Amino acid sequence: QKRFQEEIMPQIMQTGHWSGEMPLISTQGKITHTFESLFLLNDQDDNPRYIAAVISDITERKRTRDALIHSQQNLSIAEEIAHLGNWEWNIQTGENSWSHEQYRIFGYEPNAIPASYDLFIKGLHPDDRDKVLEAVQKALNDKIPYHIEFRIIRPNKVERTVLAQGKVYRDVHDKPVRMVGTVLDMTEHRQAEEKLRQSEQWFRKMFEEGPIGMAMTDLEQRFIKVNTAFCQMLGYTEPELLQLKIADISYPEDISKNKELVKQALKGEIPFYQMEKRYIRKEGQLIWGHLTVSFFHNDKGEILYFLGKVEDITERKRADEKLLASEKRFRILFEEAPLGMVISNQEHQFIKVNKAFSQMLGYNKPNELVGARLADVSAPEDMPKVQERLKQLVEGEISSFQIETRYCKKYGNWVWGNTTVSFFYDENGVALYFLAMIEDISERKQTDEQLRKLSLAVEQSPSIVIIANTQGKIEYVNPKFTQITGYSAEEVIGKTPRILKSGMHSSTFYQALWQTIQSGKEWRSEFQNKRKNGILYWESALISPLRDINHKMTHFIKVGTDITERKQAEEALQKSEAMLARAQEITHLGIWEWEISSEQQIWSDENYRLLGYKPGSVEASFKNLIDRIHPDDKAYLTNAVKTCLAGKTFHEINEFRILWSDGSEHIVQSQIRCHFDNDDFEQAGKPTRLIGTALDITELKQAEKRLRESETRLRTILDNVVDGIITIDEYGIIESFNQAAGKIFGYQIDEVIGKNIKMLMPEPYH
Repeated sequence: QKRFQEEIMPQIMQTGHWSGEMPLISTQGKITHTFESLFLLNDQDDNPRYIAAVISDITERKRTRDALIHSQQNLSIAEEIAHLGNWEWNIQTGENSWSHEQYRIFGYEPNAIPASYDLFIKGLHPDDRDKVLEAVQKALNDKIPYHIEFRIIRPNKVERTVLAQGKVYRDVHDKPVRMVGTVLDMTEHRQAEEKLRQSEQWFRKMFEEGPIGMAMTDLEQRFIKVNTAFCQMLGYTEPELLQLKIADISYPEDISKNKELVKQALKGEIPFYQMEKRYIRKEGQLIWGHLTVSFFHNDKGEILYFLGKVEDITERKRADEKLLASEKRFRILFEEAPLGMVISNQEHQFIKVNKAFSQMLGYNKPNELVGARLADVSAPEDMPKVQERLKQLVEGEISSFQIETRYCKKYGNWVWGNTTVSFFYDENGVALYFLAMIEDISERKQTDEQLRKLSLAVEQSPSIVIIANTQGKIEYVNPKFTQITGYSAEEVIGKTPRILKSGMHSSTFYQALWQTIQSGKEWRSEFQNKRKNGILYWESALISPLRDINHKMTHFIKVGTDITERKQAEEALQKSEAMLARAQEITHLGIWEWEISSEQQIWSDENYRLLGYKPGSVEASFKNLIDRIHPDDKAYLTNAVKTCLAGKTFHEINEFRILWSDGSEHIVQSQIRCHFDNDDFEQAGKPTRLIGTALDITELKQAEKRLRESETRLRTILDNVVDGIITIDEYGIIESFNQAAGKIFGYQIDEVIGKNIKMLMPEPYH
């Protein structure tokens, strides 16, 4: 766990992936050895979001590897016992490597000095050096197998005889690049051969020239003669074997069968026999041998001795066991694999279906799909491209392929699968079957679709979107950014948003912004920026940090809206409001608003002044309004408000009086408009807001009073003069007619007012 946190996770975050061996502990405490490949997955904004893991159980493989290491150790021991060394020569670099036994054969302690081709040449017997070098050159240049026996002289001047064999590996240009081989110390072997050759030449030919192990036994199954191959096969020397019986080197379970065959032979029931049996090597290792036994008779037809020929089939048996184990592992993998797996014939008919694929398609048992064809469970639209790839696979154009297709579930709905298909042949190249592995990617497809929609939403968003790294360098802009600023994505990627600075905001403003988002907080504000063409624009923006799965900030995203028109409208509104306030001040017209639900009122500055208050000095409220109303007019105003609230959307109050704190009396004319939550009051409309105006008509009333007094004086004067005075309008209609005029014309005043002046004139004057 400490390694995962301190080593693996940092590597994943840095490189995007990690792979390696890791033991896992189950809830029961069982340790499972696994090989894990971890990958970093990003979200729709290409930010690290998930870690995907592919975990393989390598417990068996690790045991196999440990066994291999043990086997290699045994091999090293066997090499020492058999005096068989091995070596490798990199022809291109000149590098050499020798096994420990190779060093010992040449008279050196293992790794005491660096292995080299020169060291090898140095150890050759002078009389054999030329033929050895010639053999090497023929192997390199003429491709003649390197197989030669020669003598070497150790540093202590001891002469040894060795048998060297080697294989040359070549590159694609047929140039030799590497040579690998063995050196067998044949000294004791050759010495024994020489003695045997002198005493038993005929026996030596029969035995030692044979490629397989051979042995002669008497009727008691004691060894009489054994060949070298047989000795090497079992790790014994010939003298050692001559002291043993067949039972001594046979696996106990195989002895009874061998004895039964011997009995049958002695009875003359069989002319020879064969069997596969296990032998126990000297060091205890088991090997498999294919035994063929023939019999030698005397003149009477009685068996004198047995001649056995033993072929070492250990490797074949191991291969068979590995094949069986492999088949078993494949069967387990096939049946228990989390991925769907299908084996089909060349007609694409399912031969075998595993549980995962059956469940993927909604079937309870794998056998339900056996016999079905690929087309039966595939989307018709996908089949042409699948068939084309299958054809390429069969014709050998490709070794495998991967494709995403849809499969029909048992009850009709569809599932997406990522399918990998391979084609298998037998050892003679005859086509056998298709193997398909299917991963259910329906959720990924849905996620991809959601990501696609999100991507389209960002691309087609009416808002400006910028994504930058933690150094402030831009990594993405959407088309709206280009539309508003005039900069293409290529022009800004890798740069900072400073290219949009208008110069309006101070450095302190930007420092506060940067400090805020770097601390992990959001920043919301309005910016005045500059387009590519130099024209300024306003933007309302929100800048937020983006975090990975470890909550580490990786990027910043800005979502902005062009508010230039709104800013221009606000500026125009401010100017308009300023002009309105000035107009209200000049005309002495106050405006007020009353939000009924919240009891909140708003008074204009002029409304405050009309009521005798300094603007903002008191709370705008109905109480402070009523406090200024003349006592005789309070009920009148209150009733007018109630009338509006009762359903009259508009009500005009002719006038009411205001008493200021200095005792002065002012006359105000007001109008009230009531707003409802439904325009049709009869349909459950409810009053929501009152809006009213207040006009100071004090001076107007005073002027009217003066005018009335002036008219009264004028009327008195007109009624008392001796001359008749008549006033008419532009159409000749009589508007006034004094008493003197009445006496002159003989009319009462009410008889002529509103009549045409023509009535007072003879016809000729009309």
